[in-house]
Amino acid sequence: MERSGGDPSSKSELGRCRDLGTAALEDVACRKAWAENRRRFFRVNKPDRPTPPKASGETAHE
Repeated sequence: MERSGGDPSSKSELGRCRDLGTAALEDVACRKAWAENRRRFFRVNKPDRPTPPKASGETAHE
């Protein structure tokens, strides 16, 4: 199943690292690819800062 989004080159790099097996642990390119993949995974649909909740019934006063 193909997932939408993501960089095709990063997917091929992750695949290359997977195929390297344990040797990938020492591969600089694999470590960078994994770090970028983690960064994208944990930032999906998250704002830079959390938005504070608004109290119900709160109105804007000028």
